[in-house]
Amino acid sequence: MKERSIVNLVAEENAKAWSESLIAAIGDGISVQDTNLTILYQNQIHKDNFGDHLGEYCYQSYAKKENICASCPVVQSQQDGQLHRMVRSNQFPEGIKHFEITTSPLKDTTGRIVAGVEVIREITERVQAEEALQESERKFRSLAEHSLVGITIVQDGEFKYVNPKFAAMFGYTREECLNSELFQKTIHTADREIVQEQVRKRELNGQQTVHYEARGIKKNDEVIYLDVYGSAIQFNNRPASIGSLLDITEHKLREIKLSESERKYRNLVENAVEGIAQVTGEGYWITVNQAFADMLGYGAPEELITATDDISKVYTNPRDGLKLKKIADAEGVAKGFEAALRKKDGQRITVQISAQAIRDNNGQLLYYQGICEDITSRKQMEKERLEAMEGLRKALGATIQALASAAEAKDPYTAGHQRRVADLARSIGTEMELSDEQIDGARMAGMIHDIGKMSVPAEILSKPTKLSAIEFSLIKCHSQSGYDILKDVLFPMPVARMVLEHHERIDGSGYPNGLRGDELLIESRIIAVADVVEAIASHRPYRPGFGIDAALDEISRGKGIIYDAEAVDACLRLFREKGYQLIS
Repeated sequence: MKERSIVNLVAEENAKAWSESLIAAIGDGISVQDTNLTILYQNQIHKDNFGDHLGEYCYQSYAKKENICASCPVVQSQQDGQLHRMVRSNQFPEGIKHFEITTSPLKDTTGRIVAGVEVIREITERVQAEEALQESERKFRSLAEHSLVGITIVQDGEFKYVNPKFAAMFGYTREECLNSELFQKTIHTADREIVQEQVRKRELNGQQTVHYEARGIKKNDEVIYLDVYGSAIQFNNRPASIGSLLDITEHKLREIKLSESERKYRNLVENAVEGIAQVTGEGYWITVNQAFADMLGYGAPEELITATDDISKVYTNPRDGLKLKKIADAEGVAKGFEAALRKKDGQRITVQISAQAIRDNNGQLLYYQGICEDITSRKQMEKERLEAMEGLRKALGATIQALASAAEAKDPYTAGHQRRVADLARSIGTEMELSDEQIDGARMAGMIHDIGKMSVPAEILSKPTKLSAIEFSLIKCHSQSGYDILKDVLFPMPVARMVLEHHERIDGSGYPNGLRGDELLIESRIIAVADVVEAIASHRPYRPGFGIDAALDEISRGKGIIYDAEAVDACLRLFREKGYQLIS
């Protein structure tokens, strides 16, 4: 019997040692509290963390309270016989430590709960890691939620997360985006393979970062262009892909438009009839088209560039190139600039150049661009035309002189009168700053404005006494007669009409048609003033001249009434301020 007790005692001691070893190996703090929460047991780890409090009430030792804690997990386990778990933080000299507390009931052999077991595990590192993760997730979410680019997380071919920008970019709600089929629908069919391949690289192969462009399809079926950056991540402990998407549609469309514009421009340049060239600020060739090479007798643009080095070599006078550059620099563009260029065979051609200085946004010169047209044939034709015109002008002058001579033969007085009227009309037109054509027309018409008097009997024209009413009526017909003589002559100006109107007055009191104001040519109104001035100032067969002062007084009185005001003012300035005199 005694031997059995010893054996049992040894067995109990061994079991106790084994239990102590097991508890020590667990690494957690363990304590046992009776139903009054008196601490009955503490292992060494528990003592190290919270002190040796055997025999004390736990709420007084740990919580520093006089009463049991309201949410004490040991009490809960003793009351309901269940496991309870909570996390508690304690301040230590080295900082705050976090503990996970697990409690369970302790029963005697009859099943009655007699105590509670408290297992405390320090989880400070885990809590700190979770807090860091939560802070990281908070920062990510804050960044993603307010990002100006679309952000997505894709896993198993589905969106697991999209930010507001992505949803707005594609025209969906965020809830719609999380539909299992939407990921495929947002990718342009032509780009699905490349996008899926990029996602697979990240999810399956762990490729960290990818960058590519792709097209997306919005909810309204509109196509958008995207610049995509993607990385491999772990999401819910499984491989996933995070992507940032920038809408580059506007930029891409501009790029496409620019590319198309460049294609059209190059096609235009290559097929243009005009020569087109680009040169640097120093004059070195950048590019020339085939038409420019053809113009200068070279087989290809490359031959021209190789043979001449820079543009100055093709000018017969290099100063022309410097002058063109100076105009383009000052005004931005030079239009219609004429210069002589030297062809490959040495032949000289005349060209017309429109050049532009192309600058960047900061105003710095990039290059000069010019369009060149060979006008050699046109210049020759223009020279021939001017020579022909000069011949016609001389012939017309001879015709006018012949007509004036015919009038002189009938009435010698008329010739001197017409010459003086013609010169004064020319001078008034010049003073009024009329065009050269109008001035020359007034002069021509003045030279023959009385040619119609050829139809009036000579005895009436030279009668020294006052004319009768019938005789004066014959005289008044000379305007119409002059028009009838000249109307079929191809003058470059309406000379016949000026002759017809030179006795009309702006108030309608003249003859032969009683025209008024602007119904009359300005040249006709000028000749009317010149005719009156010369007639009053000069000698007539039936009276002596009244002098220039009397003539100027007459047109001054009739200014704006019967005579054109501007013509009168110009005439007065000529005589009173500029010393004009009637020619002899």
